[in-house]
Amino acid sequence: MIKKNTFYALVITTFIISFNGLSKSIGISNYALDKNVYLSQNYNPLEDYVSLRPEYNLEKTNTTEFRNITFCPTNFSQNVDAGTCGAVVTFALPTTDIVGGNMVLTSALGDGDTFPVGPTTVTYEEYDAGNVATGLTCSFDVTVVDNEAPTAICQDTTIYLDAAGNATLTAADIDNGSSDNCSAVTLTTSQTTFNCSDLGTLNVTLYVEDAYGNTSSCVANVTIEDSIPPTVACQDITVQLDASGNASITTGDIDFGSVDNCAIAYMSLDQTTFNCANVGNNTVTLSVTDIMGNTSSCTATVTVEDNIAPTIACPTDIILSNDAGQCDAVVTWTAPTGADNCAGFNVISSHNPGDTFPIGTTTVTYTITDAAGLTASCSFDVTVNDTENPTITCPGDITISNDAGQCDAVVTWTARTGADNCAGSTVTSSHNPGDTFPIGVTTVTYTITDAAGLTASCS
Repeated sequence: MIKKNTFYALVITTFIISFNGLSKSIGISNYALDKNVYLSQNYNPLEDYVSLRPEYNLEKTNTTEFRNITFCPTNFSQNVDAGTCGAVVTFALPTTDIVGGNMVLTSALGDGDTFPVGPTTVTYEEYDAGNVATGLTCSFDVTVVDNEAPTAICQDTTIYLDAAGNATLTAADIDNGSSDNCSAVTLTTSQTTFNCSDLGTLNVTLYVEDAYGNTSSCVANVTIEDSIPPTVACQDITVQLDASGNASITTGDIDFGSVDNCAIAYMSLDQTTFNCANVGNNTVTLSVTDIMGNTSSCTATVTVEDNIAPTIACPTDIILSNDAGQCDAVVTWTAPTGADNCAGFNVISSHNPGDTFPIGTTTVTYTITDAAGLTASCSFDVTVNDTENPTITCPGDITISNDAGQCDAVVTWTARTGADNCAGSTVTSSHNPGDTFPIGVTTVTYTITDAAGLTASCS
């Protein structure tokens, strides 16, 4: 096939070969190759003559080099049209040197078309005057670059801490329709987790990135709130009234480990002071408020006790004499009233002022009992002394004669009994009625002694 083609080429070509010494001249003015036919690398007839001049190197030539497509664009890039995901691309069209020939677009897109983002190969093929493809093409890549940043649109939002004091934010929470001219967007935020230290309003940045690495951002106000009230725990307690009849408690006395997911701001009680009127069981309410103002409460029983006994002081012992002519005495004193830290006590006594006390010592006891049933007592002695002497009266002197025939006489009289303010006196005498008295004067003496040992006598 090669030799046959060579033969045709030699037939239709006129060679003018001149030799000048060692030089060789080749004329090709009449050499006319049909470039519409020879589309492959063909045998070069000049190869047979390279031996004429050893330094002359005739290389095999691709016949396509004899055809010329001009203005074939090189690869180029173009940014997207604003707000779109493509670009209207224009370029200088390639041309052919075939008379009557033309370049035909064989790819999907060409000059003036809208190209998508990314590389697109544009191909034009050469056709001769007979509208027959020559096999030559012009191909180049048009790369449309998406250099347009996405549109970031933020919205403010509020999120709430959970029971553990944590909250999570997603990009969707603050996105308000961010978009891109060309692709879906990827959303991220500058902060996704929050805790009690973040309470309040924070600036969070929303980052928006398209599929081609273009980014934009916006800032949203994210309000972190805690709506979970504290968990409260109460305990019952018992308190004692003091000497003034008062008692007080604090929140720490009632709190039994109340907690909050963040922090407790303060605690309060609806009653902190107690007095004698509160002796017994009292219901109090503990309220717990966290740093966000959330409040919860519980109740406890506060038992108020009075364990301070009352006091009472008695007067000192009383010693006095019997009332005149009496074997006793009416005794008076200032009755003790006693004292207690609470009102409502009661005082009783074994005797009262103005009572009549017998001769001797009598113990007076006062007992005080308060409302709590606590008691105290005191006592003093009242001693009534019998200081009144007994009395006795003797009969007048008796003068009698001796009994007949006797040197004495039996004398009688009414025996003396005497008298005393108190019973129990005794009377003694030196002689008794019916005794025999000798001649002369004999003194008869009566002596009375009362229970107190006081005496009187007559004779």
